[in-house]
Amino acid sequence: MAGVDATIRLPSIEALVLQLHGRSRALTPSEEDVIDRYAADVRDYVVARWPVDTGTSADAWQYEVSVSPGTYGFTILNEIDYAEWVHPAGTPPGMDYWQGLIGEGWAMVRASLLADLEAEVRATEALMATRGVRRAFTSPVRVARVAA
Repeated sequence: MAGVDATIRLPSIEALVLQLHGRSRALTPSEEDVIDRYAADVRDYVVARWPVDTGTSADAWQYEVSVSPGTYGFTILNEIDYAEWVHPAGTPPGMDYWQGLIGEGWAMVRASLLADLEAEVRATEALMATRGVRRAFTSPVRVARVAA
């Protein structure tokens, strides 16, 4: 394995979008911003607790947000090839220390992320309903014929 990664999916948000929107859709930029904020918090949680000798592997932690239909969530990753073996001094090597840290970080933000994202999805859907966006692609198109 070259580096490490952990993907956190948001199936309850996918289900909410299906319920409110009638089909899956990509998340909007404002909805993506909610995920982005909390993914950064999880990454920062890991970095703050990461054992540091030179700082190379600590500096390599990053995250990617996915907002495409069916893939809502984020991935926390570190592409340093030895990151999976990093552990605090005095603990046995081979433990997946990184998995524990990501799990703890996710547990810390999970409830807030889901509540904030649900509120944002509901706001987006309400705005779409008032603007008729949902009906834009489901209404029949009328074509006028011009006699030549």
